[in-house]
Amino acid sequence: MLLDGDVIEAVARLTPQWVAGFFDGEGSVSAEKSGASYTVRITITQKDPKILALIALKYGNGGMMSYHGANGAVCNRVRWAGRSALPFLRDVVPHVVVKRRAVEKAIELLELVSHTAERLTDEDNSRRKQLHDEIKALTRLGNVSGR
Repeated sequence: MLLDGDVIEAVARLTPQWVAGFFDGEGSVSAEKSGASYTVRITITQKDPKILALIALKYGNGGMMSYHGANGAVCNRVRWAGRSALPFLRDVVPHVVVKRRAVEKAIELLELVSHTAERLTDEDNSRRKQLHDEIKALTRLGNVSGR
């Protein structure tokens, strides 16, 4: 069990490079569409919830959840959806290896997502659809590197 001072130190020791490597191995980027809206969901899954809790503390706005996996084992995840994923994505993008192209496209898509009620141009809507489709293609069958 970590004490308060230990938690602060542990969060500080989570470098973007380490988190990017952990995300490359244990995380996922998914593109979603609801009606005319496009967004991104970032998920990191792990059996032990402690490291996920530290990552959620570092990047904020991440929803933590425990669930039973296909084999009945308890799994844990932290997830960001929409623009709340941007701080995490911007921090890891220079360091991810396997998921780099998906992360770059996710950032671009989220930067096109309006956080106001303003109407997007047809060009922006077209680009959002294109980015959504490209992220889907990159993540299909584990081809997250875009090779």
